Amino acid sequence: MRGHGGAPRRGSRDPGGEGGRGGDDAGLIADAQRVEHYEIAAYGSAIALAAVLGHNRIADLLGDTIAEEIATDQKLSLIAERQVNPQAAALSGSDHA
Repeated sequence: MRGHGGAPRRGSRDPGGEGGRGGDDAGLIADAQRVEHYEIAAYGSAIALAAVLGHNRIADLLGDTIAEEIATDQKLSLIAERQVNPQAAALSGSDHA
């Protein structure tokens, strides 16, 4: 099954199921970051091509967009590291929580 822009898409999850279990939330964040990484790679390639073709204005605009994608990825990492992953570890009974 293909998802956003042709990227492989993982199986669906029910975010409303059983009160937001930590493992489900961690999986959703991992999926969202996978999409962000795919977009960052695509924008990076587009920026390189625009620059080679001398389309500096387009490269600059794409640079703004890639910066937004990177910021989103960083926010997702913070949420995972500070909240979701520790909750998932606690729910799994891991000693590393």
